[in-house]
Amino acid sequence: MTVEEQSSARSDGAASQQLARGFGERDPQRRSAAIGRTYTEDVTFTDPGGDFVGWQALRDRAQQLLDGASPGDVFEEDGPAYISTDAATLAWRLGPPGKPVAREVDILPIRDGRVSAVRTLIAPLAHDQPPPLRPRRPS
Repeated sequence: MTVEEQSSARSDGAASQQLARGFGERDPQRRSAAIGRTYTEDVTFTDPGGDFVGWQALRDRAQQLLDGASPGDVFEEDGPAYISTDAATLAWRLGPPGKPVAREVDILPIRDGRVSAVRTLIAPLAHDQPPPLRPRRPS
């Protein structure tokens, strides 16, 4: 994503659409092209499954995620995108349109006009919520 694309993304959602193509695109050739346009060659993708470095690792991880999804599942925006010249934060949901089975937020440093890292934070859905954290009492 170039600086010009980042500027236009503030108004038309181009950044989030481009990022969605990297992960939501089921055609491997189109997904690979989107990854090459959007991410630096040494991109690091971090999610609960681990750290994945480089375009090939990102393509492989995207394929694993898509293989684990149901055929009708799609990535959809789940709130506003926050974009500056050197970072972005995007919220997503995955599942049938309008019926998410997973929600996430991606934190995205941007270097030389492209995403250089993706840190994915996954939010459990209501039925999967862990018990609330309770502050420890000093001993």
